[in-house]
Amino acid sequence: MTARLCIVRVLPFFGEAFGGPVAQAQRVHRELLARGHEVQLLSSDLGLPDDVPRDTWHDRDGVRTFFARARGWGTRPPYAPPRPAVRALREALTNADVASVNVGLSLWGPALARHAAAARVPFVYNAEGALDPVRLRLKAMQKRVFLGCCERRVLRGAAAIQAVTEHEATALFDQGAARERVHVIPNGVALADPPTAAQRRRGRERLGLPQDAVVVLFFGRLHAVKGLDLLIDAAAPLLRGPGEVHLAVVGPDEGAGPAVRRQVQALGLQHRVHIHGGVDATARGEVLAAADLFALTSHSEGLPNAAIEAAAAGLPLLLSDACHLPQVAEYDAGAICAASPPSIAAALTDLLRDPERRRGCGDRARRMAEERFALGRVVDALEQLYRDLAAAGSR
Repeated sequence: MTARLCIVRVLPFFGEAFGGPVAQAQRVHRELLARGHEVQLLSSDLGLPDDVPRDTWHDRDGVRTFFARARGWGTRPPYAPPRPAVRALREALTNADVASVNVGLSLWGPALARHAAAARVPFVYNAEGALDPVRLRLKAMQKRVFLGCCERRVLRGAAAIQAVTEHEATALFDQGAARERVHVIPNGVALADPPTAAQRRRGRERLGLPQDAVVVLFFGRLHAVKGLDLLIDAAAPLLRGPGEVHLAVVGPDEGAGPAVRRQVQALGLQHRVHIHGGVDATARGEVLAAADLFALTSHSEGLPNAAIEAAAAGLPLLLSDACHLPQVAEYDAGAICAASPPSIAAALTDLLRDPERRRGCGDRARRMAEERFALGRVVDALEQLYRDLAAAGSR
């Protein structure tokens, strides 16, 4: 029997509205627990419902969890950890074998680095795409200062650094990460049975879509970096055309919602673009089942969880090259295009006019998910990294 590890995992937020990093952490926690490890989670209460306990340890689906009540600087970037969280972190590290911090450019990273060093606990750093050059150009001055004062110290202190793509590994090298400490371990997806006709029907009813429509799905946060405006511009001629092509937009609004609605109104697409808020984890399968094609035309991504979820559901993928998923081209699982309306329009037209190609791409997308992003494979690699660090840093 392999040794049981005590793993401390730190994130600045854990509300589902924060998207991919939270969903990915939840998947990894479940898999680590299933393998017999102890998982302790420290985070803030941002985005959590009122009935979740604050400032105390409690059990959450088998994970020993501490959600600190966020106030002041803890409620917005760079998310300063509240004092109760720091005290709880010191306690958790007392018996930990290894720790990790997910989401870069947060003050939770320096806190973990400082206290892990004091406790002689090795830790893994995962920026979750925060150090992508495109994202660093947003609020560039503030981020440059933070990198110099805080983030590079975390990079230097990490026993290992997880990059979710080769592109992210390069970005980490550019920030001074030691090459021998960077491990490319992608996000993982739990593989379920292919969607059923009943799920497809319920998903379309949920989103207000005609049952006989051809549906393009955008599934993600409504944020300017996601490039939804580019997708709408590119799709407009097809949405106005004689076929029953519809665009479903599903995800929480992070500032781009009003502009998206104005754009849809100005283009006269109100009856073909269906804007829906975020959905909980239980509805994700139905949303994916409702679609014929998944589209994400971002300006910047780490490794988009929604895209690999769509692939696992057997959907063909239309992605911008900024999604950093070259496996889509390798498997012929859809199309990769530039983040520009003409390039998106050409790829979209090609996929929508050929149902047979869509079906073939969807089958190959499912195989890609199984072979490259299956959660078990991903956690195999992460678990081995944790074991190696715990053995090297054992006290």
